[in-house]
Amino acid sequence: MLTISQFLQPIGNEVKLIPIGDIHLGSPQCNTELLANTIAYIRQSHAYVIGMGDYMEAATQASPGRSAFEQQLSLDCQYRLCLEFLRPIRSRILGLHSGNHEERLRNFADFDLVAQPCADLDCRNLGYSALQVLHVGEQSYRVHSWHGSSGAQFQHTKLAAAAKAKQVSDADIYLMGHVHEIGATVQRRFSVDVDGNRIDRKVVVGITGSFMDYDGGYADMKGLIPGKPGVLKLKLYSDRWDIHVSE
Repeated sequence: MLTISQFLQPIGNEVKLIPIGDIHLGSPQCNTELLANTIAYIRQSHAYVIGMGDYMEAATQASPGRSAFEQQLSLDCQYRLCLEFLRPIRSRILGLHSGNHEERLRNFADFDLVAQPCADLDCRNLGYSALQVLHVGEQSYRVHSWHGSSGAQFQHTKLAAAAKAKQVSDADIYLMGHVHEIGATVQRRFSVDVDGNRIDRKVVVGITGSFMDYDGGYADMKGLIPGKPGVLKLKLYSDRWDIHVSE
């Protein structure tokens, strides 16, 4: 697990943080219009971004699931389109995680679909998982993010899979992709400082959405519950310690 500290510049008294992943560029179900609108929102709002993995479909003949021949774009075109979407927001990207679709190509052809775009976009490679301290003014927020791995089918079981990370790290925000669903739980946690004063804080567990439509895709074929495309949005405040979550 990568551990890093980053200083973010608030707009007014807040920083917007948007985890973006499970795009699957090249898939027939990839909603590029929604992706373009999300990129435009990130630029307009000056939000910071964590890349959650699975930016491209990157299917091979050895990949599980749907046939690689259903991809609408060659891998080279998928990669170029990915850079085209991400380049306008590269200064806002805190780093990119690897997902299972990137792992497909690493295992099949020994090509790293995360290291290369990180080099091309000059952003940090977050690997499989990262624990970041994000400094926003006088406040600090600990974020544990990773692509994830789960076969859960319901929103509450997907959130339960994400919450398992609380056994791995001590963080304020836990973010997981992979499950193609948006949602979050906000809990309270008590602790004490070195002087014995009680600290009352929120703990946020979030699943970070996707850009995949339902009809004709894997979820449709398997009869899975349709997830809501889009992204999770977080606000971190500089004038007080607080986290706000929305879709």
